[in-house]
Amino acid sequence: RYGGEEFLVLLPDASAQDSANRLDKLRQEISSLALRYRDQSIGRVTISIGIAVFPDHGKDATLAVRASDEAVYRANSSFMNIF
Repeated sequence: RYGGEEFLVLLPDASAQDSANRLDKLRQEISSLALRYRDQSIGRVTISIGIAVFPDHGKDATLAVRASDEAVYRANSSFMNIF
């Protein structure tokens, strides 16, 4: 767990495309969950994902994580613009 509602997933030796494919599968699985709380549906759960590849998106871990955070921010902004 990286922050409040944030998780950091490390995929050693994965390309950006491999990472995107794996994380999109995770996104699809999460959105298909039928979660309930106290016998009531809590509705659809969604996640926003940002991908950064080291060293392409940052010359050290701090910069790569920052690039990933910025990608998540852009993903959230895009999602909000859709609805």
